[in-house]
Amino acid sequence: MAHTYEGNPPRREHRVGQEARQMQDDTVAGHGVIDIPAEVITGAVIHVGLDRSAIEAKVIKARLMVIGRTVLEVMLAIFGLFWAVRPFVRRLSDTNQELETNVRKLQEAQEQLCMARDASDAANRAKSLFLANISHELRTP
Repeated sequence: MAHTYEGNPPRREHRVGQEARQMQDDTVAGHGVIDIPAEVITGAVIHVGLDRSAIEAKVIKARLMVIGRTVLEVMLAIFGLFWAVRPFVRRLSDTNQELETNVRKLQEAQEQLCMARDASDAANRAKSLFLANISHELRTP
């Protein structure tokens, strides 16, 4: 909100010479204002007091909008990243399933090989025992 005062502004400290040439913080009617002398711009002796609380509210609103937009952009970027990675994740999932199937088949083959080894060892022991018995029988009358 802006307040325009024609001529001299409301009563302030005795800085009249400075007031006409520079912007300054001040209090008018209990409100914090920024006093911008129009003489700096136009040469006229008109003082414009801007309500500091209104300016601060607009600055806060603008900052919140920037923060909100930034958060939205980050969320969209993350969503886009997940969307772009999705096919790779699917392919990885399919590959993991294939690996699990291959590991299961290898474990089954290993079990079968262990059973075949045990059977071969048992057959080899039986053969050795048979040959030992036959050899003994052949040597002894």
